[in-house]
Amino acid sequence: MASDDGGGGSDAGGDGGGATSGDAGEDGGGATSGDAGTAQPCTVASGLDGFINAAMADNNIPGLSAGIVGPYGLVWSKGYGHADIDAGRLVTADTIFPIMSISKVVTAVGVMQLVEAGRLNLDTNINTYLQSMQLVHPSFPSVSMTARHLLTHTSGIAGDDYGVLQLNIKSSDAEVQPLGEMLAALLTPQGSRYADGGNFSSNAPGTTRTYASIGTSLAGYVAESIADAGFDNLTKASIFDRLGMVNTSWRLSPYDNKRDQLAVGYTYNATDGTFVSNEPFTFSDYPAGSIRTTVPELARFIAALINDGTYAGQAILLPATVAAMRVVQYPDASVNQAVGWTYTLASRTLLGHGGDDVGASTDFKYDVNTKKGAIILMNVTRRPNTDTILDRLLTESDACQ
Repeated sequence: MASDDGGGGSDAGGDGGGATSGDAGEDGGGATSGDAGTAQPCTVASGLDGFINAAMADNNIPGLSAGIVGPYGLVWSKGYGHADIDAGRLVTADTIFPIMSISKVVTAVGVMQLVEAGRLNLDTNINTYLQSMQLVHPSFPSVSMTARHLLTHTSGIAGDDYGVLQLNIKSSDAEVQPLGEMLAALLTPQGSRYADGGNFSSNAPGTTRTYASIGTSLAGYVAESIADAGFDNLTKASIFDRLGMVNTSWRLSPYDNKRDQLAVGYTYNATDGTFVSNEPFTFSDYPAGSIRTTVPELARFIAALINDGTYAGQAILLPATVAAMRVVQYPDASVNQAVGWTYTLASRTLLGHGGDDVGASTDFKYDVNTKKGAIILMNVTRRPNTDTILDRLLTESDACQ
């Protein structure tokens, strides 16, 4: 039972659950290997609940699921506030949230699995792999656009055309435009949304960092073209199934019978101090941000990356590949951008990613020196000022095994 302070759900200890083994198809993901280890449950300070609840009240956050993760998995998690205000349903550690742009790290791992398999070279022109289109930067036609550029936001794509992306937000998977068609409309001269090349910047690939969800989606489409299969199906087999992430999906339809487990998304109305609910949605550029999952399941994926590619004896990448993903690729463009995720450089050296959209705000970071990290998933539009919560969880993680 939740206490009166809004801490919905009880504390969860270490997640030592074994991952689902089996064939992951042609993605090249590693087989069972590595030290499985054991995640030891962590006791947090008695004042943490009050701290989080106060921060939620200050920032108008209806519900939040939090976790602390180490190299062997989840060591603490808890839900706070409401998953569904009208129904009085509280958040628990197992409430399913959209993780938005944290999904980009999963996309990077899926692409790097093809690199490990020898089917993709990060520095080869992506046109070598694309089947249905050919892409050229209109101002730099002789400069190749590569998967490395796409995964580091240095491709020369001019950010995101949110007018077009908003058109692709739908209430069911069947309604969204296929990924390749949407990308061709934006990025090829014959495309209906090409706008005289306006979706490209004035910078050559590899020279400047411009955050572009479309670039990450294009990386996923390159993988689709190579494997001749949907990127969602590829990564379900090579990542989600392997790590036992049974409530995790890129698509909305798997949750048709689990709506009572989903966090309802809200937008705060500052005029009257109420929360307006938003219906669940999906979109065509899904490799950039459409995953839904729980804190314990996301922790399995993060633990694998902290632990050089392996969680509970299941490898999703080789140690050398994970190490390469941590390296800043184009320091002249950005000292913060590695492959698929970003550095935060302050009192700690942190790697991670955040995300936000209508009805969801998320963040995770881990300390590359202590190999411990924190997750927060929230059901409110646009990321509020929650750095204090993440910082507090990272401080708590220092006392965990």
